[in-house]
Amino acid sequence: MTTTMQRIELDSKDGKKFLRRIVRDNDKFNWDEEWRAHAASDTEWKLRFYRTQKGEIGDADAEIEVQTGETIGLPGKRSIGNVLSFDDAEPVYVAPPKRLHLSGRDAATVAQFIADGYTIKIEASAGSSNSSRHGLAFYYVLMTKRHADTGRYVTVQLYDHTVTKDGQVLCSGNVLI
Repeated sequence: MTTTMQRIELDSKDGKKFLRRIVRDNDKFNWDEEWRAHAASDTEWKLRFYRTQKGEIGDADAEIEVQTGETIGLPGKRSIGNVLSFDDAEPVYVAPPKRLHLSGRDAATVAQFIADGYTIKIEASAGSSNSSRHGLAFYYVLMTKRHADTGRYVTVQLYDHTVTKDGQVLCSGNVLI
């Protein structure tokens, strides 16, 4: 497999064009050729988009990777470690996230929100008093933008949660521990 690597700033004209292409392309490609997105602690949480372009029979597949300057926001230090969700809750161990992986419509949704001026962040929670009794921690992806007229923040949460107990994954979502 050959690899093509490019770099782009998403807030540039070409960056916006690329983000629109991801949304458009993911509607027409099948699952093994769609755009995916990835960010990890070992790449300083910089968002990268990639896809595999299938070669003709007898030709090699090609991996296309586009590196961006977009940095994923992370949970605050008070959200990691042994965390109390409420005064009456049990302490829950919330492990630091290691990686974000988005595929298909999730990658296209994030691309659309970034094109519209949103930032992306991983959030972690010790849950409610009830879930803390079971030691459950929750991780999810937020898209946030400050509304130009009101100054208030608009936040959209992607639906795919990761759930852990004592740092071990019980249900895997977009955030990998």
